[in-house]
Amino acid sequence: MLNNHNHRGANFWLGISLMVALYYGLYFYYFVFNQEYIVQDDARQHVVWLQRFIDPDLFPHDLIADYFTGLAPIGFKFIYLLAAKLGFKPILLAKLLPPVLAIITTIYIYLFTLQIFPIPLAGFISSLLINQLLWLNDDLVSATPRAFIYPLFAAFLYYLSLEYIVPCLILMLLQGLFYPHIILIEMTIHSLRLIRLRSKSLINFTNQKQPYIWWIAGLIVTAIALYPITQKPSELATTVTALQMRQMPEFNLGGRSPFFGVGWLKYWFTGSSGLTLPLFPTIIWSGLALPWLLNKKIPITKLITQKINILLQVIIASLLMFF
Repeated sequence: MLNNHNHRGANFWLGISLMVALYYGLYFYYFVFNQEYIVQDDARQHVVWLQRFIDPDLFPHDLIADYFTGLAPIGFKFIYLLAAKLGFKPILLAKLLPPVLAIITTIYIYLFTLQIFPIPLAGFISSLLINQLLWLNDDLVSATPRAFIYPLFAAFLYYLSLEYIVPCLILMLLQGLFYPHIILIEMTIHSLRLIRLRSKSLINFTNQKQPYIWWIAGLIVTAIALYPITQKPSELATTVTALQMRQMPEFNLGGRSPFFGVGWLKYWFTGSSGLTLPLFPTIIWSGLALPWLLNKKIPITKLITQKINILLQVIIASLLMFF
């Protein structure tokens, strides 16, 4: 618990964290509104066709537009449809959304950090690093379904650390409506919480009821959230066989998504299919020192709470779902 002095300090550093997010956001606004014809790369695929919400006669008999119409998650389409009804064109909304999503992410990352390590400065550093990561990549600035991962997942981690089941389930449902892939990681996290490490070599399941209730409720929400993606239009159900893929240049060496003709090491760890590790901001690699610091039992590490286990669960769940 934070006393009054620490509470004031927490509010101060939260304010500084929000100023960082606001700085990046305002710079983003300056860039995208400084010229009339600027559209982010991914937005050309996932947002431009949404102009149909303004003019239904756009892109007649356009297979690509129809494809992305059927592919887009329900929640993503609803946000843009609602904005269109309020007079915001999809391209304009795609330029307005990223700073808003970044601010929400900043708040929840800051609060989640304090649950693990209740020092406000640590919350600021975490929010600073996440903002650098957000604005150095295309996900957030694209305002595509991937952009919604960050605020929703950050909020999920925060409420998970508080053991608030209802907000977690609501956020899982929202993730399923905006970016269904991430809900599988969240469900895996719930599964990992059923396991208890009794010793270095003994692993068994917990005998507490709450994790099982969470797991069952999470499984139900996951099934509900993933159901819409099983109901795709018939034209999207057509797939290519492995033999056909081998004959297509985009799936071979030098193609956009090479699956054939590459070594296993390159396939698993590089390219669009691989476990590509971020190089920027480089300072995030300092996080690898955390296990070493915990083993050294430095006095300040005594402030770290057991909720740090959530980070390990996220790492394990992410790697399991990737492989």
